[in-house]
Amino acid sequence: VKQYINSLISESDPSSGLLVWSRYGDWCSVDNGLDTSCQARSPIVSSFYFIMQLQKFSFVANLLGNQADYEYYSALANAARNQWHPTFYNTTTNTYLDGTQTSLLLSLYIGVVPDTVKSNIIKQLIDDITIKNNVHLDTGIVGTKYFFPVLTALNNTKIAFQVLNQTTFPSYGYMIANGATTLWENWQSSRYKSYGSRNHIMFGTQTPWSYQVLGGIAQAESSVAFEEIIIHPRLTAIPLQSISASIVTIRGLILCSWYKGGSTSKPVLELDVTIPINSIAQVYVPKLTSNPLVTEGSQIVWINGTFVPGSPGIVGCMDIGNNLIFRIGSGGYS
Repeated sequence: VKQYINSLISESDPSSGLLVWSRYGDWCSVDNGLDTSCQARSPIVSSFYFIMQLQKFSFVANLLGNQADYEYYSALANAARNQWHPTFYNTTTNTYLDGTQTSLLLSLYIGVVPDTVKSNIIKQLIDDITIKNNVHLDTGIVGTKYFFPVLTALNNTKIAFQVLNQTTFPSYGYMIANGATTLWENWQSSRYKSYGSRNHIMFGTQTPWSYQVLGGIAQAESSVAFEEIIIHPRLTAIPLQSISASIVTIRGLILCSWYKGGSTSKPVLELDVTIPINSIAQVYVPKLTSNPLVTEGSQIVWINGTFVPGSPGIVGCMDIGNNLIFRIGSGGYS
């Protein structure tokens, strides 16, 4: 791995520390089916992954106790990050590179957008999705991977969900409407191109987001092998009444099933959670009213702004923002 990283470094630009060469760029982006357009984003795509690889390699070096490699490769990553904005930001158009969704998404995801222009970059992204593209994506395999997570991080899960559920071109629903039972290699399939697999997983990167955000099952950032689990369905941001999601991990089954009912004045949320043995979890319960009442089975665990101890497996609760965050151990909860 180190030899591979060093080979990338040897290909990087000595003046900026960025890797501005690649062949395919944001491959299979919409772009009216023209491959040359997605290749135009090659510099920003290759630099993005170059920085990501440097960061991950330095992280591993630190875990292994290799201080020299950690300091060397993290310094290279930081130097490249510092050159992102002056290299790719166009002061005439006030955007990154070509101003497409992918160029904006990657800049936001990697965290290199200065505060002085961040609000404008976010507005450009949202306007591009909702106005220019009429609530559609225009990304290729790289941009699509980060499309949904970035929108969620920007508190725009509702827009992400609307895009996911489109049925007109370009969209996953368009594939289904045209007979697809597996993902296509490109958005157009045979519409514009004479080639393209009809069974290609590379646009399947929306699947983790669906489990983590809609289903609400994720792993804590510092966790290994789902030792610590985050249950956080963004149910208030999507117009669905219920979702059930589950995954089988090395520790066992994780399940999150939720249902929204009641009325506008008296909303009701039912949340069923299963946490495997030897795991712990934080469960986010949205506050649908100003003074929510929460029960586990028939036992009250939150009332009048106060946690009520005594329910087996529930060790505490924090009231943070729009959520009550319960800390629980393994077992089944309802």
